[in-house]
Amino acid sequence: MSTVSTSTFLEALQRSRLLSEQHMDRVRDFAARRKTIDADELAESLVEQKGLTRWQAQRLLVGNSAFFLGQYKFIKPAGEGAHGVVFRAVHSVMQRTVAVKILSRARLTHRNARARFRREVQAMARLNHPNIVAAFDAGQVGETQFLVMEYIDGFDLRSWSEYHRQLDIDWACEFIRQGALGLHHAHEQGMVHRDVKPANILVTWDARSRRPVAKVLDLGLARILEQDEEETNDGRGEQFSESDSIDAELTQVGAVVGTPDYIAPEQILRDTPVDERTDVYGLGCTLFRMLTGRMPFEGKSVKEKILARLATDATPPPLRSLVSQADARLEAILSKMLSRQPHDRFTSAEEVAQHLAPYARSFQRPWSEVHPAHIDALPELISESRDFSSDERLKDFLNEMGLEAQWSLPPKEEQATGRADDSGNVDEQVVPAALADLPPLRPVSKTLSEPTSISGEILYPPQTSGITVPIWVAVLVAIALLSLIGVSLWAVLL
Repeated sequence: MSTVSTSTFLEALQRSRLLSEQHMDRVRDFAARRKTIDADELAESLVEQKGLTRWQAQRLLVGNSAFFLGQYKFIKPAGEGAHGVVFRAVHSVMQRTVAVKILSRARLTHRNARARFRREVQAMARLNHPNIVAAFDAGQVGETQFLVMEYIDGFDLRSWSEYHRQLDIDWACEFIRQGALGLHHAHEQGMVHRDVKPANILVTWDARSRRPVAKVLDLGLARILEQDEEETNDGRGEQFSESDSIDAELTQVGAVVGTPDYIAPEQILRDTPVDERTDVYGLGCTLFRMLTGRMPFEGKSVKEKILARLATDATPPPLRSLVSQADARLEAILSKMLSRQPHDRFTSAEEVAQHLAPYARSFQRPWSEVHPAHIDALPELISESRDFSSDERLKDFLNEMGLEAQWSLPPKEEQATGRADDSGNVDEQVVPAALADLPPLRPVSKTLSEPTSISGEILYPPQTSGITVPIWVAVLVAIALLSLIGVSLWAVLL
C-alpha cells in the first residue's frame, strides 16, 4: 500500500522542483498512460532511471517536498554523528558537490553557542590545507545552523577500523601522519580540534598522485559546543556521569567536550590548558585503535574509561604485545603520544608526522586490497519511507527548508544538465531522455533486499546529432557546391 496516492506524489514532486518542467510533463504522461500505477511503483521507476535518489523518493512518498537549502540541492544523507547530520548536496548554479552539515539544535542551546558558531566558522574559513576538509559556507535556517564543506568520496577511519579490526602498520601510520599535518596547520592558526577520533578523519584516494589522502573533519565544532568555563568548571573534575551517554562514540556536551575513548586527561580535569598536545593524545588513541583493534584505555562504562586514563600510572598496553610486526621505536612513539601528562607528549603534531614518516614510505599491500570497498549501506526500502534521523528537530528543519529558503530556489526554467564539477562528481539528478518512454514496470516488491544502487554511474541522456538529413545527402550537397565553386573559378580565369 502506497503511503500517498499517485496524484499526491506527483504534486509533491512538482513542488520539490527536483525535475525540470519538461521532465515533469514526461512523468505525468507516463503516469496517465498507466492508470493503475501506484506511487511506490512510480517512485521506484524514477529511482531506477536516476531521476531521484532513494532518500528523495522516500520523503516524497510521505508528502515532503523541501530539498533546497538556499542554492544547495539535497541529494541524500551522508552521515550522522554527535554534532548533527551531514547531507550530500549540489550547488544548483556551480554544480559542485558539497557536504552540508546540519548542527543539532540540542547542541546549540547553551549560552554563547551561536556567537561561538560565528567566530569559529570564520576561523575555519581561514584554514587551507590538503589534509583538512575545507569549509565553503555557513548560515542559518530558522533556528538551525548549518555548515557547507568539501565533499569527500571516501570512508572515515572508524569504518576502516571496523572493516579491518587491525590495519597494516604502513597504512595506519600514513593516515595518522597526514592527519597530524592537517592538525599542525590548524594549530598554527590558533585552533585546537578537541575531539580527534577515527570518525573525524576521512580517507579518500587521489588518482593524480596515486596516493591516499587523509583529511581532518569538524575542526572548530567542539569549541562551538563547549559551555563557558564559569558555567561548568566547579573544580571537582567530575563532569562525566553515566547518564551523559551510553555510547562511547558520542561527543559529550556540557562541561567537557570530547569522546570518552579518545579524550585527553586535561580535558576532564581542566588542570592544564587545552592545546596542540591535547590533539596529539587523540591522534595517539586513534593510531592505537587502528593498529590493535582495541582502545588503549578500556572499560565497561564511560566512567571506567575515564578513570582508566586519569590514573597517575595510566599507560597503554605495550604495542608489541598486541602487534607482532611493531618495533620498539613505534611502541615508544605511541607511548609518548599517550602520556598522561601533556608535557611528556610530543610538543606538536608536526613532530608526530615526522616520527611516523619512516613507517609510511611504502605500502606492503595495494589500495585495492586494503580500502573498505565492500562496506554496504543498510537496505533502504522505498515503501518504508523512513527519515534518516530520529531527531524530531531535524525533521522540523527539513520541512523548514522549503519555507524559509525559498528566496534562493533555482529559477523555474532551470534544466537538469548533469554536468560534472571540477572534482569529477556528477549531479545525480540527471533524468535520461528515455524517461519519455519508460520500459514496462516490473512488479515492485515491498520487501526489496537489494534495492537499485543510487551511487553508481549516472545514465546520461543519449547524445543526439544535430544533423536532421541523411549523411549521404549532405555529402552530395557538399560535392555539388564544391563543383560549382570550381566551375566558377575556371570561368573567371578564362
